[in-house]
Amino acid sequence: MKLCIFTIVARNYLPLALTLADSVRTHHPGVDFRIVVVDGLDGLPEQGYSHRLVALDDYLDDSFEPLKFKYNITEFCTSVKAHLFLRLLEETKADYCYYLDPDTWLFAPLDAIHSQAPGASVYLTPHLLHCQVDADHAYPEYKHLWEGIFNLGFCAVRSSPAALNFLQWWDKRLRESCYADHFDGLHTDQKWMDYAPAYLGDQLHILRLQGVNVAHWNLDERCLTEHGTGWQINGEPLILFHFSGFDFAGELLTRHAEPQRQQHYDSQALRKLAASYRQAVLSKGYAAHISIPYAFGRFNNGDAVTPLHRRLYRALGAGQWDQRPFAAQSRLHRALADARLMDNSPAAQRSHAAATLPSLGRLTKIAHRTLKLFLKLFGAARYAYLLKFFGKFSRPEQHVFLLETGPASHPNQKHR
Repeated sequence: MKLCIFTIVARNYLPLALTLADSVRTHHPGVDFRIVVVDGLDGLPEQGYSHRLVALDDYLDDSFEPLKFKYNITEFCTSVKAHLFLRLLEETKADYCYYLDPDTWLFAPLDAIHSQAPGASVYLTPHLLHCQVDADHAYPEYKHLWEGIFNLGFCAVRSSPAALNFLQWWDKRLRESCYADHFDGLHTDQKWMDYAPAYLGDQLHILRLQGVNVAHWNLDERCLTEHGTGWQINGEPLILFHFSGFDFAGELLTRHAEPQRQQHYDSQALRKLAASYRQAVLSKGYAAHISIPYAFGRFNNGDAVTPLHRRLYRALGAGQWDQRPFAAQSRLHRALADARLMDNSPAAQRSHAAATLPSLGRLTKIAHRTLKLFLKLFGAARYAYLLKFFGKFSRPEQHVFLLETGPASHPNQKHR
């Protein structure tokens, strides 16, 4: 039986993938393990790595160029997952192919997973396994209703007709709609897997091994203990831990849960495991890599590609523009520049993250006073209409009118 294992990573997170690679080598020596780097191998601080690095472009054709622009870094990394499954299954002739997120760490062989259901075609892990009526999760259950029931930091497929058909369906959907978008109910590659039970039937194996894909979202139901020289989860062997949102600069287990809720993670075993992981990643050159800029974060003249640019490109469709969207000589760049939408501020270079908003508290107070005045002057009915208006125009896709001098001026253009 032949295994293939891969992970997908941008250059700045390469130390996480290298840490995973060390653990894979420990438990699967000689296995075909590939670190697929989405933004290429140029600009890395080291020339030689002890694990196999592959540039994503080695697996892509020109049809993927629009994806590099319309998706942000997380969306693009996940949009190529199904395509890579298909390519690697064909290339390696592996019986089973595993995808592991770069921020996972392997503690035991993966054989326990596929041997549990050798006839299945796809293997998935739900975020949660135990139905607890009065559960007090540090990471609330309702968040998974948008993110998806299954966590795609882990996924395995067996080479079979059912798997290949499902991967082709998934690949087509990810090329079109791999956005993290609350409005459309999309959460990158992950939300699509909610269809898996319906489409795959008994070809889907839902893993109930409690030691697989352990993470902040399920630690309320899974107790980590150290047992001799190994780790256990609720008495079962720990196989794969997922350090999603891990805090390398501080001491939090994850940035995705409220700090005041992280007492759920305050155990001696978890602190020891987290400290070991932090040290392992830091020793792989985390400080030197984390500042490497994303290769698809700028036009080829150095202008920043902002989230607004990506969403306007999405709304109008790649077919409206040149085949090389990152070119400064392209119609897209000219249209954005003519609309005064080019932004090279420090905030833009950090993708306008919430933390970059200046004086948010002061602006919120001003907004509150203004809205109260509007309510007083115009009444409750028009206030409700104003909220609906805000809801519509809070979507970047609704601002294509800013490019009215370019291809966006088509009166029948349909905006999502």
